[in-house]
Amino acid sequence: MGTRRWQLPILGLVAATLLSHPPAHAHGVPPRFAAVMAEIGHRFTSLGEALKAKNDDLARYQARQVADLFERDLALATPPRPLFGMELEPLRRSFLEGPFATLRNSVEAHDVAAATPAFQATVAARH
Repeated sequence: MGTRRWQLPILGLVAATLLSHPPAHAHGVPPRFAAVMAEIGHRFTSLGEALKAKNDDLARYQARQVADLFERDLALATPPRPLFGMELEPLRRSFLEGPFATLRNSVEAHDVAAATPAFQATVAARH
C-alpha cells in the first residue's frame, strides 16, 4: 500500500516541530539531573554494546555524547536533594578525567582492542 498524499505533509510538519524545539535549558530552565543521568546511562550502555559489536563509529559517537552530557548538561542540571554534604562537581570531574578519559582516547583512536578493557575499568571505577 502506497503512502497517501496527505501523510507526507503531516509527517514533515511533525518532524519540523520535533526538531525545532530547543532543549529546556536553552530557555533558561536547567535540565533535570535525573533525566541527564538517565541519558548518560543509556548512551554509556550503547557505547559498551558498540564496542562488543566492534562498531567503532558508533562507539566514538556515544563516547562524545557521554562527554558532552557530562560537560554541558550535567554541569547545568539542578542537583538532587538532599545531597548530605556531597559535592557533585568533583565527582563529575573525576569521571571525565579518570578511566573515562582513557576509554574516550581509545575510542577516538579507533582502538577497539584497548577501548574494551578501558570500558570495563570505567564500569568498575563507578561501582
